[in-house]
Amino acid sequence: MTKTNHVYEAVLTLFQKHWDGSSVRKVAVTLSSLISGEQYQLTLFEDRGKLSAIEEVTDLIRDRFGDTAIMRGASITTAGQKQRRSKMIGGHWA
Repeated sequence: MTKTNHVYEAVLTLFQKHWDGSSVRKVAVTLSSLISGEQYQLTLFEDRGKLSAIEEVTDLIRDRFGDTAIMRGASITTAGQKQRRSKMIGGHWA
């Protein structure tokens, strides 16, 4: 199970902190040394069980209906690329 929302929020925070307002062509994020979903960081300020359940259902929907079945709202704007890139292979037209 992925923790998509946690990764997205961390990347967005870092990007906003360091972005100077100029045009950006590409942002890449790489994760490594990940652990199983059974192990997680404890927190006092959110309902971990509810968030994990939402992320698990989101992953199941994407697995069954495709990567564009559920997207962030920004992905359907004119600047969004997820729908277009979902039709490519490795970022290139086949």
